[in-house]
Amino acid sequence: MRNTKIPLAIAFLADDGKIVNIIEMKAMTEDNHCPSQPVRFALEMNQGWFAKKGLLAGNAINGIPSGFIKN
Repeated sequence: MRNTKIPLAIAFLADDGKIVNIIEMKAMTEDNHCPSQPVRFALEMNQGWFAKKGLLAGNAINGIPSGFIKN
């Protein structure tokens, strides 16, 4: 986030597309942001986006092409 001028949120996604955890990140910082367990994807959105959509850890993100997800 060192050169990012807007705050973001990051959702870490497991192989099956389920959210492992979400972290709200501050702009212009060098803080580390890590998933709570191994993940396949990281999805960054504007800060608060996941909360506004009611998305929490355990929810699945749909629309990820099947070639990217292990079944």
